[in-house]
Amino acid sequence: MSNKLIVLLMTAMAVATAQGPTPPAVNFIAPELKAYLKLDATQVKTINGLIGDYYAAVNTMLSDYMDLQDQIDSLRHDGKMDPQAIGLALVDPTAAEITIERKLAALLTTTEKAVQATLNPAQVTLTAQFSAALKLQPLIGEAFAAFILSESERPSNSTLANADVSPLSLRSVFGKQLAAARKQRVAERQVIGR
Repeated sequence: MSNKLIVLLMTAMAVATAQGPTPPAVNFIAPELKAYLKLDATQVKTINGLIGDYYAAVNTMLSDYMDLQDQIDSLRHDGKMDPQAIGLALVDPTAAEITIERKLAALLTTTEKAVQATLNPAQVTLTAQFSAALKLQPLIGEAFAAFILSESERPSNSTLANADVSPLSLRSVFGKQLAAARKQRVAERQVIGR
């Protein structure tokens, strides 16, 4: 199962748990995002509706998916059943899981496109900045570790701001140095042992 699907399923479970039996109106758009994109009330209502419908559909599929997981786990742990019979019995629930995963992926794509269709051209241009930032995301931690970016540049509300509260935030640098030192020590021991 892909990481994206796992995150999706976990998010749906969290929303379902938080909503309880009678789901309240949920605002999925952070105030900062609303302000940044200059979303109007109609857009916010439409986007929240689309996302709410998406999670409602996911929750429905999630129940079926979890039932299939239970069925698969039960078959896999059946010590009395022949492995060949287990394999054959796993075909239908596994195919049903794959069908649900594909439906979820298609629903995600449809919802993303529907939400994006609510944006005006100026808002689409602003979202392009998010795409560009996402491409740089893997390099940000490395830039901090290499002192290319200063600790003072971390936004206070950044997920990176609280990632490591050590005084110098050098965990990744130290880890790399430690790994290099271990590698060198192993190499030296191999030379001595010859």
